[in-house]
Amino acid sequence: MRGMDTTAARLRQARQQAGYATATDAALAFGWNPNTYKSHENGLRGLRGHALERYAGAFGVPPAWLQFGDGAGVGDRPAVRSEPGAAPGGALPGFADEPGEAAHRPHSQQEPQHGHHLGLPPDPAGVRSDVPLDQPYTDGLVGARDLPVYGSALGGPDGEMIVSFEPIEWVRRPAPLEGVKGGFGFYMIGESMSPAFEPGDMILCHPTRPPFSGQDVLVIRRLNGGQHALVKRLVRIDGEGLRLRQFNPPHDFDVPCEDVVSFHLVVGKYSRR
Repeated sequence: MRGMDTTAARLRQARQQAGYATATDAALAFGWNPNTYKSHENGLRGLRGHALERYAGAFGVPPAWLQFGDGAGVGDRPAVRSEPGAAPGGALPGFADEPGEAAHRPHSQQEPQHGHHLGLPPDPAGVRSDVPLDQPYTDGLVGARDLPVYGSALGGPDGEMIVSFEPIEWVRRPAPLEGVKGGFGFYMIGESMSPAFEPGDMILCHPTRPPFSGQDVLVIRRLNGGQHALVKRLVRIDGEGLRLRQFNPPHDFDVPCEDVVSFHLVVGKYSRR
């Protein structure tokens, strides 16, 4: 078994890359019980639920990577970790290339090929046309115009969205993402989460804050050889993957861990007028 194939090993890597030389240093810095944390990092105790989310948030890595892994080597930035908005033209966070899939997804999370897109062909089948993607709603936003907003198109039976590779607009930063490196927004397509989220709503996402059960999340999942985005209510995180809930029609379903690329906390929205 390779060194990064366990949750404990990834926890140790995250701690080291966050700048803490020892497990005790990290535990004391965050006010954790040192013995409990050491047992998690040494693999003596299983790691899941709130403890996993707490460690992921403290060390600045997504819970999905910490729990499931993705094959990244030591010293590499985990493919599920994302820094959207660091520079104009950056890709929507969470999408990650894998061997053999370049033909399906002509971009790389680590080396974006600017000008390529995940989708949005002219009038693709099944795409709703009533959302003005070129007219983002920005009333009530604050701060500098440095928040990337992405367009999207309907792409699957469970409300999956094909999201534009590059931002369609840069808008004033909303208060929930003030000072948050990598915050981003995108436009909701489809009615699977109505009335909580309607087509055309600007969804606001935090790139690294760990979500908890009962919160809304953006999930990047593998589907039909590509990667699509979902906005759903998080019901459960466990070793099998994610249990998600949609509202319209009411339906709970699972995304297995091998299909989870990343997931991000939804911190708010601006409603379409």
